Amino acid sequence: MSVRMRAGLSLAFFLLAMPLASAQVDDLDLDDVDLDEYEDDRAESDLRLPEEITEEDLVQTVLVVPLKGETAESTGVGVLLEGFLRGSLEDQDRFTVVGLEECPQVEDIDAELYYEGCPAGDELGCQFVIGEVADVDRVISGRVTVRSEGRYRIIVTILNVAHADLEFEYALDLAEGEEDLLPRTVELALDRLRREELLSPYRDALEADQDRREAVEAAQTEEERRLVARMEFDDLRGDELERAAADAKPVDRGITEEEMEEIKSSEGVAREWDDMGISERQYFSYKNSGLEFDKWKWRWSGHRLQLLASVYVGFIGGSTGLKYYGGYLLDPGLQSTVDSYSWQRVDQGQSFTIGFSGGIGLLRNLDIEAGAWWSRSNVSVRLFSGDTQCPTPGDLACPVDQLSPSDDNHPPGPWADKQVDLFGGEVMLRFFVLTMPIVRPTIGAGLQWILYPSLYNDPDVPDPQEQPEPAVADSFQTFSRLIDFGLQLEPGVQIDIGKHLGIFVRVPIGIGMNPARKQQTAEAPSIISNADEVGNVPFGTVRVVIGVQGRLLGLPVQPKTGGADDVLDEDE
Repeated sequence: MSVRMRAGLSLAFFLLAMPLASAQVDDLDLDDVDLDEYEDDRAESDLRLPEEITEEDLVQTVLVVPLKGETAESTGVGVLLEGFLRGSLEDQDRFTVVGLEECPQVEDIDAELYYEGCPAGDELGCQFVIGEVADVDRVISGRVTVRSEGRYRIIVTILNVAHADLEFEYALDLAEGEEDLLPRTVELALDRLRREELLSPYRDALEADQDRREAVEAAQTEEERRLVARMEFDDLRGDELERAAADAKPVDRGITEEEMEEIKSSEGVAREWDDMGISERQYFSYKNSGLEFDKWKWRWSGHRLQLLASVYVGFIGGSTGLKYYGGYLLDPGLQSTVDSYSWQRVDQGQSFTIGFSGGIGLLRNLDIEAGAWWSRSNVSVRLFSGDTQCPTPGDLACPVDQLSPSDDNHPPGPWADKQVDLFGGEVMLRFFVLTMPIVRPTIGAGLQWILYPSLYNDPDVPDPQEQPEPAVADSFQTFSRLIDFGLQLEPGVQIDIGKHLGIFVRVPIGIGMNPARKQQTAEAPSIISNADEVGNVPFGTVRVVIGVQGRLLGLPVQPKTGGADDVLDEDE
């Protein structure tokens, strides 16, 4: 037990015992009272009654630092007042006054230089550092402002070094000739602060005694009064009492599988889950959740029949581009096409993506959502054309199988790239783990499709009339617009901020399955030589997205009698 606690209990016991002692004074043998022991206990405590405080008890060591000023005039007045204040305090026996020039160095820097270099606004921190090094009780400082000719204001601050806080601050308006009021107010403040320190244990004891008196008055039986007499009130203040009350509350430790089985196998034992209208599995989850029943009902229900809406951003890579290669050769008279070759396939690419989705919670941990997304696609085109020649110069009617590319033909040009829009969509089933209350792993599976830009050219419609105008002229063979489709798997994680809001990170992995992802002319070219080959196509797309999901409505657990749980309830 601390000295302060012993002092408080001693005083409380003394005050409570006074009426009893008065009633039995005639029967009391003074030889039975150990006054020496009482005085020894009294001497060991730091308890001071107001009338017992002497001038020696008020002795303290103070550090006086220069009084600051905003202008040269106020700084000069501050220097004069500092000297006057120090001289007046030194004349009093109860104060030991220290100046900066007498303080030890701070971090190998003279105290005066250290304080002069203190940043504006950090003066109290610097005062505390110097005061702690100098081992003083308090630091006195101030700011001087000249208000008018012959009048000025002083803001005096007193810092308690032991507690490292601004203990007292006051303003004082002075006129010329009233300088002696400054040290008198400082002496008064220092004495009052010191008295407060000395009387603090005494006042704590009075407060503890008042608590005990109120407890005794509230006691209903003699046994309660005896218990109150054993209670230590001195150290139980504020939060301590609240924590003690909280610790006294019974703790629900939940229930085990073995206890559930024991309840089910016992005859004549009430089964609480039947009374509550929930299943055994739900009861097990509720008892071990530590939640109130109403809150647990929403936690258990998850997303059941909630309307879902999501928006997300991220990156996409894989088969986001499109590549087209085409060429043709004319007869020597440049009248008709005698050979052509072309192909189209999806190509590698990566870009920024943004999307949205909406859906509904089918079960407590199973959602269905449909969504759409947008990105940028890169289309690469390479075209060439030329004429043919006969083995015999000037012969324009030789057979086709004898034709060869003209020597004057230029080789195919480089690939030309263009950025266009790319759109996609998905229908997904998403399952998440409810056993983790905030951060929940998710896994999704479903279908995805991608709508690629079109190079298709209608031969029956003039190019300027087509909307949009085709990217490849009608002289070249093109293919129908590509819509890729396939399966999509989606690992991820969901962070539930509340019942109606969540943040998610997902990695949708789409697998392209449309055979038209790679197309080419039905027959290999007979005259065209050194044509580019189609090559391999990427397997699909990978997206990494982060987004926000909002949820509305929903259906909590409906208490019932009997009935089966959801097929997914076992994840709890």
